[in-house]
Amino acid sequence: MQADDAWSAVAELAASQHGVFHRRQAAELNLSSRRLRRAVLNGELRQPSKNVLVIAATPDSWRQRLVAQTMAGGAASHRSAAALHRFDGFQPGVVELTVDRTDDFRRDNMIVHRWTGLSNDLLIEVDGIRCTNVATTLCQLGMVVGSSRVEQALDSALRYGASPLWIAQVARALDRPGPSGVAMLRRLLDDPSRRGALPDSWFERLLSKRLRQGVLPEPVLQHQVCLPSGTRRLDLAFPGVKLGIEAHSRKYHFGAKAEQSDHVRDLELAASGWEVIYVTWSMAGNLDNFLGHVTAVYQTGLQQLAA
Repeated sequence: MQADDAWSAVAELAASQHGVFHRRQAAELNLSSRRLRRAVLNGELRQPSKNVLVIAATPDSWRQRLVAQTMAGGAASHRSAAALHRFDGFQPGVVELTVDRTDDFRRDNMIVHRWTGLSNDLLIEVDGIRCTNVATTLCQLGMVVGSSRVEQALDSALRYGASPLWIAQVARALDRPGPSGVAMLRRLLDDPSRRGALPDSWFERLLSKRLRQGVLPEPVLQHQVCLPSGTRRLDLAFPGVKLGIEAHSRKYHFGAKAEQSDHVRDLELAASGWEVIYVTWSMAGNLDNFLGHVTAVYQTGLQQLAA
């Protein structure tokens, strides 16, 4: 393979890796160290870490920075892995890695956790980036964020199809003396208030938590109601008094089709004696008012039943 062909092959490989490649990969494609040194000197390549190179013409990105660092060793973890797994509440931005305790590479402008025993069965590749798998990420998150954010991530993982049994098994395997996020995750997994249906969104979970802080009975999550147009589902409900609560977000209730479906459902629910309260994110700043209103409607429903 001639030099130009080798350079083209390396560039093509880098394009599939967010613009990044390892010196070992270049050698396997017969691109010489001399050609790499010249490319670094003339600005064709950048070298963010040992033995890792980036095509200078490719746009800098969060994923590119993660690839460059994980190629040098370790795996994206904690908040970076949570963003790669697309957990609710975690956005791309922070570069956070777990590396072996023997890793002596210098790492600037990022958060590095050192851990013994980061075995391959705890890792996965997402978007071409080596990172901790879903269960391991959930175990680690409690080290860097609070319980509510770990619970938000856990709900996301379960909605995406992760097995709660598998998550619990990994948590038990990774539990060890000393500070770790595992204890926080295990408390959430064992929390009796989380039993039952999984809410469709974090907003529903927040509303459910707020309702449990009042004098009302436990609301039913994802309650099914049989209507003339078919079975419809309410986010939260007090079936005894036919009171439903909808966490009204743009994701599920925006657009002409969604609005028409909601309108038909509401008419049928009203005809069946149901009252539905809609709550938006803009109202989330004052959930005390929300709780007071729901309590008042619930008590009115009880009075009507007793009459």
